Amino acid sequence: VLQEVEELKETALAEIAAQQRKFADERALMESVMKFSSTKIKLDVGGRAYSTSRATLLSEPDSMLASMFSGRFKLDLDAESGSYFIDRDGDVFKHVLNYLRDPSKFEPPSDPTTRKELAREAAYYLLPKLEQMCSSKLN
Repeated sequence: VLQEVEELKETALAEIAAQQRKFADERALMESVMKFSSTKIKLDVGGRAYSTSRATLLSEPDSMLASMFSGRFKLDLDAESGSYFIDRDGDVFKHVLNYLRDPSKFEPPSDPTTRKELAREAAYYLLPKLEQMCSSKLN
C-alpha cells in the first residue's frame, strides 16, 4: 500500500511539473503577444514602407490584416528593415490604411483607375465595405 501511495505521489508531482511548464510556456507566449501589441508595426508593401499601429491593422476583425497581426500566426520579420513584407500594390495600400484608420470619413479616390485598383486590393485584404465603396463609385 505504501508503494502505491508513493507511486501516486510521484505521478501527481510529475503532472504538476508538466502543468507548471505548460503555464510558463503560455505565459511567455502571452508576454510576447503583449509586447507585439504595444509596438509600432512597420510594413513593406510592394517595396513601399509604411508604419502603423497594431490597433489600425486589427480594426476590421474579419480582414486578412487583422488575422495576420492578431498574434495567432508566426510572421517573418525582416531582420534588416524590421518590417513585415506584403507582396501587394504598395501605392494603393496607403488608401487601405486610411480606410482602416477612419472608415466613416474615408472617401475613395476620385480617379477611376485607382478606385478600381483599390477595390481589387480591398477584396484581397477581405475588406468588403471598402470594396463596396470603391465598386459603387465605379458604376
